[in-house]
Amino acid sequence: MPAVARPLFTSTESSDGSTGSIMHVDALTLAFKGGDATLEGDFLREYHGESPAMERAAVIAGALIIAVFGILDAFLLPTEKYFMWTVRYAVLLPGAVLVLILSTVKGFARYYAATKSAMLLVTGIGCIAMILRATPPASYLYYSGLILIILFGFTVFRLRFITGTLVAWGTVIAYVVAVSVAGGTPEVILVSNLFFLASATVIGMLASYSIEMHARRDFYLRRRLEQEKETVRKTNDELESRVQERTGRLNRSLAWREAIFEGSRDAIFIAGADARFIETNQAAVALTGYTRDELLTMRIPDLHENEDREAYVQHFGRIMGGEEALTEARTRRKDGTRVDTEFSNRRVEIEGVSYMHTTARDITARKKVEEALQRSVSEKEVLLKELQHRVKNNLAIISSLLGLEMRRLTDETARQVFLEAQTRISAMAALYDQLYGARDLNDINLGLYLDRLARTILDTYSTLGGRIALETALEDVHLDVKRAVPLGLILNEVLTNAVKYAFPDGKRGTVRVALAESAGRITLAISDDGVGLPAGFDLNAPGSMGFMLVKLLCEQIGASLDVGAANGSRITARFGR
Repeated sequence: MPAVARPLFTSTESSDGSTGSIMHVDALTLAFKGGDATLEGDFLREYHGESPAMERAAVIAGALIIAVFGILDAFLLPTEKYFMWTVRYAVLLPGAVLVLILSTVKGFARYYAATKSAMLLVTGIGCIAMILRATPPASYLYYSGLILIILFGFTVFRLRFITGTLVAWGTVIAYVVAVSVAGGTPEVILVSNLFFLASATVIGMLASYSIEMHARRDFYLRRRLEQEKETVRKTNDELESRVQERTGRLNRSLAWREAIFEGSRDAIFIAGADARFIETNQAAVALTGYTRDELLTMRIPDLHENEDREAYVQHFGRIMGGEEALTEARTRRKDGTRVDTEFSNRRVEIEGVSYMHTTARDITARKKVEEALQRSVSEKEVLLKELQHRVKNNLAIISSLLGLEMRRLTDETARQVFLEAQTRISAMAALYDQLYGARDLNDINLGLYLDRLARTILDTYSTLGGRIALETALEDVHLDVKRAVPLGLILNEVLTNAVKYAFPDGKRGTVRVALAESAGRITLAISDDGVGLPAGFDLNAPGSMGFMLVKLLCEQIGASLDVGAANGSRITARFGR
C-alpha cells in the first residue's frame, strides 16, 4: 500500500490538547483551538495589521469608485440622480473616509476589523437601495457593483472568513428582503440575480477560506520555527556550557597530569610495542643525560648494557603480556657513565593501544649504603661468630676445670654439686656450638639442639654404664635464641634429675624427650619409666634448686608446666610461638 502523508492541518484536537507538528483549527471559524488556542490573539493582530497600506489603498480605490460612479448616475438615471448622490456622497463616501482616517489611529487597531465589516455591510445596503431605485437596464450595472462589493470584502479588505461570510450573506439576505418588499422585479430576474450573488459569495468564501488558512499556516509555521530556533538556541547554549565545563575539567585534568608527570622526581618513560620511547619527563632527561628529543628517537635497549639486553627482552615480553616487574639494572648515560637504576614496569592502555610504562630511579646512593651496611653486617657476623666461638671455648675450659676439681673431691655431695654445674655449663656450651655454625640467631633448630644436649648429659654421667637408654621424638622446630637457651636449661635440669633419682640401685630404664608443634603451640615433654616422683610431691612447694630453676625458666618464656607421675614421671612445658 502507498504511504499516507501526515497532514499539517487538522480540525480535530489531539488527545492531550498539546501543540505539536500539526496545527489545530476549528473547521468552521478557522480559529486556533486546543493546544494552539493561545496563538489566536497574536494571529488576529498580525492578520489585520500586516498589510495596512494595501487596505488603505483599497479604501481609497473604493471611495474613488463611489465618487466617479456619481457621474454615471447623472447620465443613466437623470431623474434619480439626487437620490443616488445622497447615498454616495452623504453615506458611502464619508464612511469610507472615516474608515481611512481611523486606520491611521494606533489605538483603534483592535476595532479596525469590525469597522471594515460594518462599512462593507453599509456599502452593500446602499448599493441595494440604488438598485431598487434604478430601472433596467441601468439597474444591472448597480447589481454588478453589489457583486463587486462582496468579492472586494472577501479579498482586498482581508476580512476573516467567518466575518466576510456573515457580511456577504447578510448583504444577499438584505437584497432578497428589499426586492421582495419593493416588488416589481420579475421572478426570472430575481432568481438570476440570486444565483449570481450566491455564486459570488461562495467563490468569495472559498477564496477567503484559502487566504485565511494559508495565513494561519504561515503564522503557525513561523511560530513553530521560532520555537524550534529557541529550543535549538537553548540546546546549543546548554551544549556549549557543557563543552566549556568539560573542556575546563579536561584542561585541569591535563594540567594535573602534566604537573604530576613532570613533577615526579623519578624518571618516567612511555614506550610502544617496538620499545621506542614516545614520551618522557624531565627527570628522564636528568637521569640519562640525553635531551627529550634525543630520547624520543631511541629505544629501551639503547640505555642498557649489552649483558642486560637479553634479560630486557624477556622482561619486555612478560610486561607487555600484562605482568608487572620491579627490576634493577645499570643505565648507560650519554657521557658513558653507568648509573645503578631501579625500574618499575607495567603495561598501560591508551586509546586501546598497549604501551609500557616505566618508572626509573637512580639508586646509586642507596646501593652504596647497602654495600656499606652489608660490609658492616658481615664484619659484625664475623665478630659475633668469633665471640660465640670464644664463649664456647671458655665454657669448655670452665667445664674441664670443674671436672679436674671434681676428681680431687672425696665428698660425694660436693662432687654432685660440681657435676650439676658442669652439666649446666655443657647445656649452654652446646647451644653456642650450634650458634657458631648457624647463619641466623633467630632460626635455631631446636630439635637438633635438644638431641645433642640430651646425649651430652647422658655422656656426662658415663658411670651409669649404659643402663639408662635415651629415646627422642624431636620435630624440626625452629626458634629464636632467647627461648632456645631456657628450653636447653629446662631439659638439662629435668634430665639430670631423672638420671640421678629415677633409677636407684642400678635399675635399668629409659628416658624419653619429645618435641612437637601444633596450631602454633610448642610442646616439650621429658619422661622416664623410673620410680617416679616422691609421694606428696608439690610443684609449688619449696624444693630443690633444680625444680625452682625449671619453674623460673618456664615463666621466662611464658610456658605452662605440667607434672605427671603415672608409670614414672613426666614433665611437660607448653608455650605459644
